Amino acid sequence: MTHDSRLPVIDLPTEATATTGRDYWRSLDDLAETPEFQEFLRREFPTQAVEVERGAVPRRRFVQLMAASFGLAGMATGCRRPEIEILPYAKMPETVVPGLPTFYASSIPGTFVQAPVLVESHQGRPTKIEGNPKHPASLGATDAFTQAAVLDLYDPDRSRDVLRDGAVSSWQEFDDFLAKRSAKLLENQGEGLRILSDRRRSPSLDLVRQRLLEKAPKARWHRYETLEDEDALEASEVLFGKPLRPRHDLAAADVILALDVDFLGVDSEAVTNVRQFTSRRRPENTTETDDQHHDAGTDDQHHDAGTDDQHHDAGTDDQHHDAKSMNRLYVVENTFTATGSMADHRLRLPAGQIIHYVMALANELDAWDIVGIDRLWGREQVEAKPLPTDWVKEVAADLRAHEGHSLVITGRRQPASVHALVNLLNLALGNVGKTVTFIDAPKADEGSLAELVGDIKSKKVDTLVMLGGNPAYDAPVDLDFKEALSLVPNSIRLGVSVNETSAGCSWHLPEAHWLEAWGDSESPDGTYAPVQPLIAPLFDGRTPLEIVARLAGDKRSLSYDLVREAFKARTGEGGDKAFRRFLHEGVWEGTAAKPITPRLSSNAAVMVTTLLRSDRRRLSGGYELSFHGDSSVLDGRFANNGWLQEAPDPMTKLTWDNAALVSPQTARELGVRTGDVVELTLDGRVTEAPVFLLPGQADGSVSVALGYGRRRAGRVGDGVGFDAYPLRTSTEPYFAGGLEIKRTGKRYAFATTQDHGSMEGRDLVRETIVGAESDHDSHEMEHHDDHAGEEKAAVDHRHDHEHAQGHGSGHEAADPLNIVTPPALDGDHQWGMVVNLSACVGCNACVIACQSENNVPIVGKEQIAVGREMHWLRIDRYFKGEPDEPEVVHQPVACMHCENAPCEIVCPVNATVHSPEGLNLQVYNRCIGTRYCGNNCPYKVRRFNWFDFNERPLNELYLGPLGDSGMPETEKMGKNPDVTVRMRGVMEKCTYCVQRIEKAKSGAKLSGQPLKDGMVTPACGQACAADAIVFGDLSDPESRISKLREDPSHYGLLEEINTRPRTTYLARARNPNTALLRSERGEGSEEKGEGEK
Repeated sequence: MTHDSRLPVIDLPTEATATTGRDYWRSLDDLAETPEFQEFLRREFPTQAVEVERGAVPRRRFVQLMAASFGLAGMATGCRRPEIEILPYAKMPETVVPGLPTFYASSIPGTFVQAPVLVESHQGRPTKIEGNPKHPASLGATDAFTQAAVLDLYDPDRSRDVLRDGAVSSWQEFDDFLAKRSAKLLENQGEGLRILSDRRRSPSLDLVRQRLLEKAPKARWHRYETLEDEDALEASEVLFGKPLRPRHDLAAADVILALDVDFLGVDSEAVTNVRQFTSRRRPENTTETDDQHHDAGTDDQHHDAGTDDQHHDAGTDDQHHDAKSMNRLYVVENTFTATGSMADHRLRLPAGQIIHYVMALANELDAWDIVGIDRLWGREQVEAKPLPTDWVKEVAADLRAHEGHSLVITGRRQPASVHALVNLLNLALGNVGKTVTFIDAPKADEGSLAELVGDIKSKKVDTLVMLGGNPAYDAPVDLDFKEALSLVPNSIRLGVSVNETSAGCSWHLPEAHWLEAWGDSESPDGTYAPVQPLIAPLFDGRTPLEIVARLAGDKRSLSYDLVREAFKARTGEGGDKAFRRFLHEGVWEGTAAKPITPRLSSNAAVMVTTLLRSDRRRLSGGYELSFHGDSSVLDGRFANNGWLQEAPDPMTKLTWDNAALVSPQTARELGVRTGDVVELTLDGRVTEAPVFLLPGQADGSVSVALGYGRRRAGRVGDGVGFDAYPLRTSTEPYFAGGLEIKRTGKRYAFATTQDHGSMEGRDLVRETIVGAESDHDSHEMEHHDDHAGEEKAAVDHRHDHEHAQGHGSGHEAADPLNIVTPPALDGDHQWGMVVNLSACVGCNACVIACQSENNVPIVGKEQIAVGREMHWLRIDRYFKGEPDEPEVVHQPVACMHCENAPCEIVCPVNATVHSPEGLNLQVYNRCIGTRYCGNNCPYKVRRFNWFDFNERPLNELYLGPLGDSGMPETEKMGKNPDVTVRMRGVMEKCTYCVQRIEKAKSGAKLSGQPLKDGMVTPACGQACAADAIVFGDLSDPESRISKLREDPSHYGLLEEINTRPRTTYLARARNPNTALLRSERGEGSEEKGEGEK
């Protein structure tokens, strides 16, 4: 399509006008300094805030304003709360102590979010979810989906009633129907019966499934997942003769090549992967000793990562980043992912051309010798993008130099042919049995969704029972499942909400949330974990176990009894003591699947050749369309979760939306800009989508996130974004060629946070190149550190002053740069936080954890668009370099708890105060909402309640007393009672989870023990799988945080303005291949990269 020169596009800086340094920028508007970007900055923090300083406000007017402020303060503090009578327990439950939470071990059943957890409960109300530190898949960490799961429990749009043909019915009526129907089905050996479920692994569900199929052998069980990953099993069957599932040990790999897989983001086992990968990205785990280099990635190092002993030894003077011990990550992908943002080198390629890169790499490494075949390409390279030669040769050399300690990994989006090649590469590099192992994945006698639709159209299905899922919305369009569903005489769906599939069913049944149900689960490595209820079903829901058991004619078995039976069969233990231990620990040790050593099948050569040549995905004719799981709603199942909808996407920073992502070059070809609505046409199927320009996107490839455009999600998720499923087929589920794009002339408004909280171009992010070998390398990465000149000298002076007097000394020695009296820091503890930028992957787990712990409300798309988000913690994403090939850094930013806090000195009612232990606190019942503190905060981390976000529907915020008011009762149950729920007109911000600090201090006092390092962890730090957020006592020189602050890469944000922040950072470290780095810069060099030495 030709470019229309009349259409306005963003003019990016040319080489002649660009700055010589590698500056950081948040968006293309920021880079180009567009008028729209400048206007947004002016609106976010108006210039009127500094009128007094400029003399624009007369003294008389200033005194009048201050008098009014104090008058309003008196009015605010004079209000009286309504009196509410409460009733005491008639009999106090044994496990309930008012004011103290209880914790229960459980696990989230499912396929993608299958997490072992500890659930915090306040007097029978689950309020917070953490990872189970005893489970190998979690080690105490979680992801954003897990943190947000508690909100789904209290969703007011949850299914409450049994529905028959859309009308309210009852469980009794359904039980009568099912009794008659199941009797007839069992009499006919199950003929005409089909069950459709997801691919969750649950021994108790397998137990009832087996019993049903024994009684009804002609019935068929089908499984379906929107984001299938069965191609890995097909590839292993081709090579090894049986289906095997690969297991990766990222902590053992010195060099990693990721091929179109977001293993640190939305792909499976992200928590485990992040934990392992970042264990080689933390300063206390990377030393310069030769012993560690030779032992890098051994099992001992992996299992010891993050232990208390290691933390106490961290940060000594002789420890610093070293290229020999820090891992190196290469990423090849078509769209920027969380994994791509952590890459030391990143190559952008359309998804359909990645197979060509893998085959070129296999040729370079002679991987074909493993199966005894000659080099081949497998299929013609039709209009394939030429591959960078250096990206093949240098990566191959680096992998070869680390044989046995390297890893090649791909994901669900690539076909079986790529998975087979990846297995060959790992075999050729000697990685199998070291960084990658395999476990058995035996095939069950189960059908696919396509086979189910075929049976329905052949009139072989009389009764269809669906356990969750939403295939009427997310099934491939060529299957036309919605039409097929209408042909089933008796269709039954069990689900937590009434969705698009429920609307087409004869019966809809409310499902019990996993926090209300008994069950069990197996993590991907086979580790067995319980699912136990913490609360009675709020809406009388039932579990899949109960429905299948009744279908099999068993009316008496309860979920609890079925779980006990499955536990005995799975573990060999049947006693109450063993089962109580299982529930208490949340895991049964020794149940992980045993790794096996695969052997090549005798006909592997023929099978691999056939597989490669049978892959006929289209690469030519138009653009490529690529489908992705979304970081907020995944495949649509979390569309009605407001916390996730409002969490900015790690890369685009979009909220409440998806978009058609295109590269700047592709946008120029099409003549479009961000916000333009285009028409996407693929094989005659058409949908409209707004365009978003994403730096680093592969040219010619358009990426869309699935899971949006829902019509029956609930009040939060209905109508959010556009539906990409009408373009997705079963034969090309992840990418397809032949896309046609047409401008419509329409515009669409996004709500993105990428430019919010801008700090006026100051130097905020610091980076280091690990083991830089030249002055040029060092200068390039440290250019911004010296940018401040005289300001840096002042920072060095303050560092010396700080170390001389120590935290908590009360500032007896005056700071010559401080013109106000500093607070007396004379508490027993001096709290602080260090954030490691080398480990942060930008996953949003910390953001959602903070929101859950501190009752932070959602505000909706309209308020986000004007910069009124309420998140106490934001993750700034910075690009660096050219828009087509940028690098990325994630920087979590919350309240810095400055010792010289600018917010404290401007509050007229002393609502912002400093504690003796170094916390900057907000006294809510004093605050009158002047917002002076927010305007005076250089970090822009204070949040103001413009409306009663907790009390009013998001679409009625502007109606005031004319709109509905009052929080739904179920939502009230989910609030943390330890944290005040704030209302309109109050400023709020990060408190370092002061409620957790006080609780830990009380517990230590009652036990007669000192408060030790590690006993206090804020919600953000506890959720972080990367261990990037470290909290502790600065007055303890042996604490982990004190050791980290001694690291050479440690720095404070905006230190030059003398705020003395308690939250500080470790610079982002990169470990590039020197030869490839110079090649990417266009510098010819005969020197070999580190991988070739």
